[in-house]
Amino acid sequence: MNLLGMKKAVVTRDSHPETSRPATEPAVKKLVSVKVLPPLKRLKKLGDSLVPASKPKPASEVLRGEGSSRKKDKGVARPRSIRDLCRVKAWVPDEPYMAREIVELLELVGDSPLKVRWASLTPRHKVWADGADAQVFCRGVSASHSPRRYTPHLSSRDNEVTAKMDEVQRGEAEALEKVKALEKELQGLKGDLEAAKVKNRETKEFLSVAWAMRKKAEKDLAAS
Repeated sequence: MNLLGMKKAVVTRDSHPETSRPATEPAVKKLVSVKVLPPLKRLKKLGDSLVPASKPKPASEVLRGEGSSRKKDKGVARPRSIRDLCRVKAWVPDEPYMAREIVELLELVGDSPLKVRWASLTPRHKVWADGADAQVFCRGVSASHSPRRYTPHLSSRDNEVTAKMDEVQRGEAEALEKVKALEKELQGLKGDLEAAKVKNRETKEFLSVAWAMRKKAEKDLAAS
């Protein structure tokens, strides 16, 4: 650039001065709302630009009773049946389960029949109840003659209880008769008391009349 060009540039800059704002003008602040977007966690590079990666869709839930059993929720436990509990392979042709082995188990102490101790029982005992009444039984061989031996004992106890009940009822009847007799006697005494009261009133009236007649007779004797 020569000197002539530099001079024209200076003249042009001085001929168009920039207008400045007065110093006394107050500055006005404007509120600007800025929307902050969340940061992108994963970005896929598509050409020269970055785009957010698409989220995987949640697996659709399979309702109970629809579709194949393999697609159902494995966390839901199905109640086991007796067939499932006994489903043990026997390794025998034409016999898929261990039915023979389950039936022909050895008899253990806990599976032995009950032996009854009849001597300590009373008519008030609940034979098949749990708790203290169940302690009169023990594991062992059941005696077949025990019920026949205990039946007469029960019959004798029933006869004794029946006799005592009859005696109590007879005593109640006798006491009731005595109470009725006493009530009848009391009614008679009440009647005698009422009659005595009537006689007492009549005696008092007679005495008052006699006393008045005596006074009158004494006055007549004194006047004569």
